[in-house]
Amino acid sequence: MDLYSEIILDRFKNPRTKVLLKTRQRYFLRKRIMRDKVKIYILLDKKGKIEKAKFEGEGCAISQASTDMLTEKLIGKSLAQIKKSLKKTC
Repeated sequence: MDLYSEIILDRFKNPRTKVLLKTRQRYFLRKRIMRDKVKIYILLDKKGKIEKAKFEGEGCAISQASTDMLTEKLIGKSLAQIKKSLKKTC
């Protein structure tokens, strides 16, 4: 098995951020691709930066593993930074 497959399988079997935030202050993005479902929850700090990011979802190993990795990358970024990054990649 190659490294890419090992990382995907590890993240799928042992996600780091796949739980709900236990607070009412949360925002979420819902995405459905084919039969995969993902909800990303974020908690903003007082400065408007993402303090916590978690997700819940169902689907293939790649969709769940990539969402797990994405939520880790969101920490510390502002919504404006994320929107700017999305414009560059889309």
